[in-house]
Amino acid sequence: ALGWQDGRHRVERFFEWTSGVVGSSMPSDEAANECRRLMVDAVGAEVDQGSSTWADLSGGHDSSSVASIAGALSRQRSCRRLGGTITFVDSLGEGDETAFAKTVVDQYQLDWIRVQNPWPWQEDGLPPPETDSPTRDYPYWARDRVVMRELAARGGTNVMSGAGPDYYLPLTATHALDRVSKFRFAEAAAIIHDWTVQNRTTFSHVVPRELLLPLLPTCVQSAVRRRRVKIPPWIRQDFSARRTFIDAQVARDVIHGWPGSLSVERAGQRLSELGSALEGWRKTAGLEVRHPLLSVPLVQFCLALDHRLRTNYRRPKPVLRFAMRGIVPATVLERVTKG
Repeated sequence: ALGWQDGRHRVERFFEWTSGVVGSSMPSDEAANECRRLMVDAVGAEVDQGSSTWADLSGGHDSSSVASIAGALSRQRSCRRLGGTITFVDSLGEGDETAFAKTVVDQYQLDWIRVQNPWPWQEDGLPPPETDSPTRDYPYWARDRVVMRELAARGGTNVMSGAGPDYYLPLTATHALDRVSKFRFAEAAAIIHDWTVQNRTTFSHVVPRELLLPLLPTCVQSAVRRRRVKIPPWIRQDFSARRTFIDAQVARDVIHGWPGSLSVERAGQRLSELGSALEGWRKTAGLEVRHPLLSVPLVQFCLALDHRLRTNYRRPKPVLRFAMRGIVPATVLERVTKG
């Protein structure tokens, strides 16, 4: 919450994502069943009568979960069906995830809009749109117009995204410091080892940054991280100074918390960045965007789980993978690549 009074501003948190239950000892099968129930409820609540609701389908775990759940529910209730899915295809390099998206479409016999290889600043014979504010995907206006025409022709008025789990089920090493605070040194060492291997770095490099730096006062953390910020050479120095580019980068990585709750604090910081991550092609006139995996009960449940159900460096988002067995095609659930 941002407050302004007498020429001064203050920022304070008025909502905590967790309810105080951290590191729940719930068995993995029980956690998976509850996670599945919450995900199904969240997606089902966003599907309208008829077939006006569509789903963004990139081929990743999160969007595939939303589309698969909606596809499964469509078979159970004919009055509220998923209209179809939308996929942007990038065939450059290893970015083409069409094969994964196709497994979901085939399993649930879904309508499928595919936009092949859109590029930024592509012209379509019409003037660029006028927007109220800058948006991340503004240069893709030709792509957005194609999607809107296709949706209008099929009666689509709203789209569900898969946004969310990347923020509350993140890959992080802060769990290690939480383990140390409980004298579980072997677990902490295992977490640091896996993090080191995953990021192809060294133990001596990870420990100071992930275990020691978060223990220091925030002013010291800021000073240390400020020296490490590298401004890309294509960003003009006068612009970065005027927009406090370095300050924003530093503030993003400073942890405000204590050992035992640092991993939840880190997830809370990432969740606070959602406002800048959700805007894209989807914020288009005439199209409503819904984010079922940001259901508050689902987020709070996942944040309260033991870290081993939330984070795995070899297979990310383990609780989501367990919960979606039998719903999301195994080809997608077992993938370890990222386009």
